[in-house]
Amino acid sequence: MKRDIDWLDRSIVSALQIYPRASWAQLSPVLQTSESTLSRRWDQLIEDGVVWTSSGILPDRPLLLGQGCFIEIRCVTGTRESVIHELSKLPNVFSIAICAGAHDLAVMVAGESMLEMDRYIHEHVVTIEGVERALTTYVSGVAVEGSAFRLGDLTEQQSSKLGSLVPPRRNISTQPTPSQIEIAQSLAADVRRPAAEVARETGLSRAHVQRQIAVLQSAPWYMSRIDFSVNDFGLTAVYFWVECSAVHLPDLMRFVRRSHGVRLAMPVVSRSNVLLSVWLPGLDHISVFEQVLVKSVPAVNVLDRWPQIVARKRLGVLLDQRGRRRSAAGEVPNPIEEQGSAPAFFGVPMF
Repeated sequence: MKRDIDWLDRSIVSALQIYPRASWAQLSPVLQTSESTLSRRWDQLIEDGVVWTSSGILPDRPLLLGQGCFIEIRCVTGTRESVIHELSKLPNVFSIAICAGAHDLAVMVAGESMLEMDRYIHEHVVTIEGVERALTTYVSGVAVEGSAFRLGDLTEQQSSKLGSLVPPRRNISTQPTPSQIEIAQSLAADVRRPAAEVARETGLSRAHVQRQIAVLQSAPWYMSRIDFSVNDFGLTAVYFWVECSAVHLPDLMRFVRRSHGVRLAMPVVSRSNVLLSVWLPGLDHISVFEQVLVKSVPAVNVLDRWPQIVARKRLGVLLDQRGRRRSAAGEVPNPIEEQGSAPAFFGVPMF
């Protein structure tokens, strides 16, 4: 059953997308709602699984060719759910979506190289009972990723006020320290976790944790985001397979960066050389988006589009059949792995 999301729910999520660690005292005058009401609404959204947070330290190198791939999976009739169950167990599988069209599942996988990816897919993915066919497309970069996505339900004045509260990014050249990595891991599944809780878990002093969280929020190598169930918020996710000549790729990337709704843009090695994930108000907006895209970048040709029925895993976070975060203890792994393990799928923009 779809949860009723009202204007206040959307406003809270929109505000926290701008500043994920904003206190309720800071948000109260901006949203003109009491701190207690804001806190209660947020807790309910989290408890219902329709909203969750992710955060972590970005990898110390760009996403290179072969460090990620997109797999189109066709399942034997009646086996889709069991295939999803098995795929969800794989740590290198960080995204799973049920799609309409010729393929049942769209899966994203991370790896160190094309050779390793090929081996991993053939040893762990295509061997799953029920997988009938798997087509692999390698990713050559990430131009736009989900942390930049905004619901956009605030007024310009509200957004400006919140933007002024966000700690400015600083050009911190040093790599994260061991304590910063430990604190980031403690915040991985809940970026709003109180400093006192992080201090208790890590054994670090509260004052030190507070200082390091402030550093993390300003560091260019730290990312945090507010995520939510697409269906509950009345949106439709669509994958667009786009063909664009290399000389016009910068034009396309400029378009997607300024376009509301573009959640992900990845150059890929295929007949389609760019994969877009766009969150739209409904299926009727697919043609509208395409018209704006082609008018803005005439060199673009949309080869295919796949409506996403529901996401079942997003950035490592396991989701249920409604696309909501699972709440059972131990079911949700840290969405961003620590450095040195399987590469997180953010990378450095190519354009």
